[in-house]
Amino acid sequence: MSKTFKFPFIFLTAFLLLSNALSSPVYVYSKTQDEIEKEIDQKEKELDDLESELTKAEELVAYFESQMGTSSSQLENIETELKKVEAELELNKVKLDKYKKSLEFLELDIEKKQGEMNENLVNVYINDRRGLVDVFLSNGQVDGFWKDYKYRETLLDADIDGVNQMAIEAESLKKKKLEFEKKVGSLSDENKKLATRKQELTDEVSYYNSLASYNASLQSNIRAQMGAVQQDIEGLNADLRAMMEEEAVLIGDVNGGTKPLVKGEYYFYGRGRALYQGHGLGFSQYGAYGGGKSGMSGTQIAKFYYPGTVIGTASGNIDVIGYGTMNIETYVSGLGEIPDKACGNQSQVNTRPDKYRLDDPNSIWDCWPENTIEAQVIVARSYALAYGGPICTSASCQVYKGGTAKKWAADETKGKVLKSGGSIIKAYYSSDNNNGWGTATHRNPVWCWDFAGNCGSGFSWLQGVNDSSFAVKGPYTDWMWRTNSYSLKELQSMLEWYSKAGYTYPSSSDVKNLLGTTGTLKDIQFVRDVSGRASKVRIVGSKGTSDINGEFFKIIFNFWVGNKKPSGEVDPVFSLTFYFKKAE
Repeated sequence: MSKTFKFPFIFLTAFLLLSNALSSPVYVYSKTQDEIEKEIDQKEKELDDLESELTKAEELVAYFESQMGTSSSQLENIETELKKVEAELELNKVKLDKYKKSLEFLELDIEKKQGEMNENLVNVYINDRRGLVDVFLSNGQVDGFWKDYKYRETLLDADIDGVNQMAIEAESLKKKKLEFEKKVGSLSDENKKLATRKQELTDEVSYYNSLASYNASLQSNIRAQMGAVQQDIEGLNADLRAMMEEEAVLIGDVNGGTKPLVKGEYYFYGRGRALYQGHGLGFSQYGAYGGGKSGMSGTQIAKFYYPGTVIGTASGNIDVIGYGTMNIETYVSGLGEIPDKACGNQSQVNTRPDKYRLDDPNSIWDCWPENTIEAQVIVARSYALAYGGPICTSASCQVYKGGTAKKWAADETKGKVLKSGGSIIKAYYSSDNNNGWGTATHRNPVWCWDFAGNCGSGFSWLQGVNDSSFAVKGPYTDWMWRTNSYSLKELQSMLEWYSKAGYTYPSSSDVKNLLGTTGTLKDIQFVRDVSGRASKVRIVGSKGTSDINGEFFKIIFNFWVGNKKPSGEVDPVFSLTFYFKKAE
């Protein structure tokens, strides 16, 4: 009797497993297994294509992630975040497409399993019934009958095991399908949040653009009242940066006027080459080199360049672009900027090879006075801690090369920073500030973007100091230059040309207004800061006088000689330490 009821019980078990796994009754499919296989192949190809799209979308999101926070402009950072959100939305779209294709793939796989189990269940049923009857009819011997029956029973068991295994696989596919359906739902929810954030960012961009437009007419007054160096030096807008870069290209490979001066005409002359010496604010590296040679200590050098400051202590971590978060002492140990080692004697080199090296009298870049290097580290530590965001590793911030070559200086000045009013100062510095009579006064004229040069005196700790008595001369400290000579009529045409050129910085419309105020050009005079730099250029005309920011006048003249070449060659004004003279 046990043999008689074995198959129906097993068949029922497999049927229940199949029904539970597929949540549908067993039926004969209209699609053939070959057709299902072809559809699966097609879905696999579609999934591969989506995988490639997914990789590209992930790379785009990662790129915008890396760009976030790298700009000093709030608007630019908002626009970058907006682009990142848009990229994330596109990434999620590709992910959704991929999950939906995966679901289609799984459904086809389940359909395939349904077909296979359906065929196998039918075969089991047919084979079991047919096999039993065939045995009775064809076998005349009892022993032969039971042998044949046992053989058939073994085949039947194998078929049933296969059906059971297919049911288990179908159950696994069903669970995976549910997981994908959850991911689709989760991504849909995330997309709703991203869409909301995108709208918020779009509204912010619109707000800032409208605010910028509203403030356009008040821009000069606003800039005149700003006290933040961050806005002046690192917050230059794109138009102004582009203008300065264009000017640098125009004057970078020329050496000034070469033609004989014409008696009765006027020319500009001066000393220094700002493009290679730096902006002239704060700590001067060539000046500090001379200070160290003259016996000044590291703290004395640092304090000299930032009047009224005191040496304090500070610690902490900073974010370095491309390197991540690191301790400030680790950071200054890998600082670039100036030589790593101090000049020492043979005994010092033998004892501290990490700190000293013998000086090569034919080179200035092999080693520097140890006090100078210590001063540079104090200044750089102050600048980095006060920076207020991820700091770049180029000269746009301060040069960081990594490693531990300046660790000795970091250890000997550990924690030392420059403070004013209890706060760490953002200690700006450049290569050689002495193209006048020392360091310039902040906002007068350097990094002052008011057209008339009315910018105030800036921070108390960023004032002009005279380091001429000890500063070592750099390659451009006393480099003298002049322009070719021009008549007042030609210089009048310079202003007229610029007023029609459509530039933003300096504004062509401001030059046009100046011409309306001054009339025909009669003379050019100067207002200078304590370093001798031209903070303002005073245009004296037939109707009256009006001032132009010294930096702006330099740009106007350089664009004129660079683009129009009125004398036949490019003969620019190379620094703000310039003068105007009549040829005799």
